[in-house]
Amino acid sequence: MQTHKLQNWQTNGAIRAVATPVSKDLDMLGSCQTLPDDYDTAEPDVSEAPPYVVVSTPYTGESVARGVAARIDIKRGSLVEKAHCLLVPQQQYEQHARHTVFEHYLFHGKDGQMLLALGVGSLFNHSRQPNLDYRIDHSGLIIRRHRSHDA
Repeated sequence: MQTHKLQNWQTNGAIRAVATPVSKDLDMLGSCQTLPDDYDTAEPDVSEAPPYVVVSTPYTGESVARGVAARIDIKRGSLVEKAHCLLVPQQQYEQHARHTVFEHYLFHGKDGQMLLALGVGSLFNHSRQPNLDYRIDHSGLIIRRHRSHDA
């Protein structure tokens, strides 16, 4: 596997992703686009360790920058993470959150609202060659990430 450093970029309001190799030992996980209907939606087996680890990523310029890297090979379509979210109302986003570091960690919800993924959910970075896709369950306030292709 190969680790990638990942950076955010946007086009037409949709988050896309960019990846650059940084190490041969880990495979950085990123996200973009939507999931095909044939993806596995089963819950992850919580009796085992997650298929990822949180790692330090010096490329962001933040004093404590983190990303997520695969610790094992992950099969295409596999559920990698289920992140519960906090809903940020549009007014609170416009008046406060968009002017803070949280701006870089929020997802677009419905009607101008934003979502903050809990756990490691907001640490997944973005890549122009993404290896994760995500689907937002707006009614349940959950973001599910699946492997988009085999490594």
